[in-house]
Amino acid sequence: MNFRYVMAVLVTAAALLAPGLCLQAADSDDQKSKGGTETMGEKIDDAAITTKVKMKLMGNRATSALKTSVDTTDGVVTLTGTAKTAAEKELATKLAEDVDGVKTVNNQMQIDETEKN
Repeated sequence: MNFRYVMAVLVTAAALLAPGLCLQAADSDDQKSKGGTETMGEKIDDAAITTKVKMKLMGNRATSALKTSVDTTDGVVTLTGTAKTAAEKELATKLAEDVDGVKTVNNQMQIDETEKN
């Protein structure tokens, strides 16, 4: 495996994990005081799901994790960004659906016609 590829995967994984590790309990308390219902555990679960989906996308050569944004709220994963083909878009949905904790996937990715060779 190419050294640059391995380093890119490691750097990207670290960048994806950082937000999940930086969640603060005070934010959860503030959310509840404003009438929100999402607990700290649910926020961490959503962050973990987002990280797992991104890792699955990075681990598959047919998908571009760098061109795909992943957002998770209450177990609902929303994918945005660009895909080279309809098959890549469909594969991204399938990979996200296979992650534990995902209730449904809302794939809003656009197919970038300029990416085709």
